[in-house]
Amino acid sequence: MLKQIATNIPPTIINDSSIQHSTVARNLGVYFDDQLNMRQHIANITRQSYFQLRQLRVVSRSLTKDALKMLLHAFVFSRLDYCNSLFYGLPDSSISKLQSVQNAAARLFGGLRKFDHVTPILRDQLHWLPIRQRIDFKIATLVYKSLNHLAPEYLLDMLHLASDDTGLCRNRSAANGQLIPVQWKTANFGKRNFYYSAPCVWNNIPVEIRQQRTLTAFKSKLKTFLFQKAYLSN
Repeated sequence: MLKQIATNIPPTIINDSSIQHSTVARNLGVYFDDQLNMRQHIANITRQSYFQLRQLRVVSRSLTKDALKMLLHAFVFSRLDYCNSLFYGLPDSSISKLQSVQNAAARLFGGLRKFDHVTPILRDQLHWLPIRQRIDFKIATLVYKSLNHLAPEYLLDMLHLASDDTGLCRNRSAANGQLIPVQWKTANFGKRNFYYSAPCVWNNIPVEIRQQRTLTAFKSKLKTFLFQKAYLSN
């Protein structure tokens, strides 16, 4: 139940009933707040995920590694990945809370203590992308699906290929299948929507990945690229 009430907005009167305005609204399982900082939604994800991890810890010694990994995907990553494209552009302070959940899941899988270094488990045993890269993976996949008519048409309407622009059709960006970047004046909100995030993520993917002919091949090569970017670039 949402309890936060916007006190700076007068209530709406309908049939002599006073309806208070809430600062948080839930839509399709996602909590949207009036500042679009996703704090309520992230708090809900972390609370539910840690609860599931505590339950899994009780039975983890009775499970095989494959079974435990499957349950982590079912009960934890189904929450971390759900609508995670909405997290694009959030500050590190918000993303770090989600990353802490992923790290806790990796520690459970590897039998590590609370403060043990978790990167080797994430990289070498589980091959999990960090949260930032998982967000980019979701956005890039949505773009690929949209451009190949595997997603709702309204998403395709939000994308503009450089090859379709008369002023850019002869440029290298058009030949490479890049999207036209979008400029926004509202830095806090505008740069976090799909209009803006899609070109930013898509244009930073190598050409050979963008030109893959099947979704399966695209996702495989995209994960490899993001994995190397996250763990092997330093």
